[in-house]
Amino acid sequence: MTKTELIKILAQDVRITQKEAEAVIYSLVETITREVAVNGRFSLVGLGTFTRAARAARVGRNPKTGESVKVEAKNVVKFRPSTELKAVINA
Repeated sequence: MTKTELIKILAQDVRITQKEAEAVIYSLVETITREVAVNGRFSLVGLGTFTRAARAARVGRNPKTGESVKVEAKNVVKFRPSTELKAVINA
C-alpha cells in the first residue's frame, strides 16, 4: 500500500477530505519521528514500538570489489510489533 492509497482509505473511513487525511498522516509521521529522535521510543498500542538503537562501527565488504570498507557507528530505528499485530499476521 502506498501513502496515497492510505490517505484515500483514511478519508473514506473517517469521512473527511483527502487533504485533511493527508495532514493527519503527515502529523503522525512527524510525531513518531520526533519522539524516536528525542526520547528514543514511540509505542502505539495494537501496532508496536519504534525504538532508537546504536549500531557499532564495523568492517564491511564492498560486494563489487570485495575490498574491506569501514562502516561508521550510527543510530538506527527498530520496530517491534505488538502481540495483537503478530496474532493477526499469523492467523
